[in-house]
Amino acid sequence: GAAVLAVAPTPAPAPKAPRKEKVVHVLRYQRAGQEISLGATLSDRVRCEFKVDTGASLNTIPAWAVQELGIDIDSDTPTISLVGISGQPARVPLVTIPSVRIGSVYVENVEMAVLDTMSTGLLGMPFFNHFQVRIDPAEGELRLTEIDLDKVEGVYGGMGEDAWRQRFAQLH
Repeated sequence: GAAVLAVAPTPAPAPKAPRKEKVVHVLRYQRAGQEISLGATLSDRVRCEFKVDTGASLNTIPAWAVQELGIDIDSDTPTISLVGISGQPARVPLVTIPSVRIGSVYVENVEMAVLDTMSTGLLGMPFFNHFQVRIDPAEGELRLTEIDLDKVEGVYGGMGEDAWRQRFAQLH
């Protein structure tokens, strides 16, 4: 019998994966002295003002907003030790807010310390670690470029190892 030579068709080059465009959110803010303040909608229903402090190691929320959201704080609620202006450490409840929306920015499951001494909240690193942050004071704009945290080495849930170790040590 004659030998049959089978020639495999040359595979077509794999289509290039479309380059995922980085999503950039531009938030306009009102300057009050040296502070940046943003209005946020919590769980799509409660409005609350937040000061921006990209260097803060935690987010805070005023107690009135937690009550309006219907989040119960009881003996099972984890607490964290904070040192206030007085220099005295105090244990404050730690809650997870289902969602925080500021303009086109939407972040789910945001952990916040509950403070009954403040009327506004504070957004710090655990919130802003989801983004590359650029502040343009001349335009009164905060530019947040989304980051895929799953691809950032050593950062989990918006925090690095040291922050997690510190948090773990403080939790009851």
